[in-house]
Amino acid sequence: MWLEQQRLESPAGSPLAPGAEQDVAAIAEQLKGRGIEDIYSGPGEQELASIEIIAAALDVKARIEEELREMDFGLWQGLSAADFKRRQAKVYKLWVENPAAVRPPEGETLQQVQQRLAAALKDLAHKHEGESFAVVLRPMALVVAQCLLEGLSLDEVRAKVMGPFAWNSYEMDSREL
Repeated sequence: MWLEQQRLESPAGSPLAPGAEQDVAAIAEQLKGRGIEDIYSGPGEQELASIEIIAAALDVKARIEEELREMDFGLWQGLSAADFKRRQAKVYKLWVENPAAVRPPEGETLQQVQQRLAAALKDLAHKHEGESFAVVLRPMALVVAQCLLEGLSLDEVRAKVMGPFAWNSYEMDSREL
């Protein structure tokens, strides 16, 4: 819901948008037969709803990993893009052009998010050495993780932002994260 309104969301998230359950179920169908042992997400409302749907379809355990939570936008949380632009035009411009150079007041930097996700993904890759597992991430956490796994600079975060309900597959070696 906040995604459709282009609002910066909190790590707690919001409910899945109407019809989103069908999108998540379709992804679960695509994941069948991939040998996934477990599915993980942060504690946000959308992530929890998503992993429950996927876990049931794959007959695996849904697990919550706090460190996989969405970026903390601090005092910006809940602001629409239009409100953000109107209230803080210069900071908004910098956020759009180079989000890695900006720290939301009382929130996290992209570097902090990447460090947190790197540690969590490394732990999961080590735990599941030789096995497949799935991770559900919210939009900013997802693109930060993609930059990490693809060896891209955080300067490329904006170019990686995609629509809801996309999935990617990566092979991870816990020694390389």
